[in-house]
Amino acid sequence: MKFKKLITGLIAASLATLSVNGIAGTDTATLNISATAVTGCSFDANSYNINFGNYDGSALVTSSVNIGFTCATASVPYTIEANNGSNFDVGNGDRRVTDGSGNYLTYDLFKDAGFTQPLGTIANASEISGTSGSAGVSNSITIHAGMQGSQAIGAAGSYTDTVTLTLTF
Repeated sequence: MKFKKLITGLIAASLATLSVNGIAGTDTATLNISATAVTGCSFDANSYNINFGNYDGSALVTSSVNIGFTCATASVPYTIEANNGSNFDVGNGDRRVTDGSGNYLTYDLFKDAGFTQPLGTIANASEISGTSGSAGVSNSITIHAGMQGSQAIGAAGSYTDTVTLTLTF
């Protein structure tokens, strides 16, 4: 009887080992881990608009626009500069809008609502600078524009210019 139990136990153990070793297998796979750390800033829109509305040349016309930008991290030092535009008059140093037919009206951009601090480039020390707020939250600066009165209007119609803003961080 003892022998029968011993044989039965050995057979059961052999079958258990056989089924585990004979049927089970292993395989491996790779788990790739990645992250992209961002520290940059970007404008909230691709373009912004300043519209002086109807201009008859008799008086100063002003306008302003809020420019939004967001930084991925908090407290990022930044500068925003504006180039001279597509119709800049090098001889007089004036930004100008044009009707596309050789007629121009001059205007300028400013950092302040009092129109005393011109907005330009880092090269001429007239950029807007500061430090961003919280990470992922839109920051806002205001650009003011003025078109002087007493300008001769060459022709009635729509006048435009394109200025490139550059955000450096």
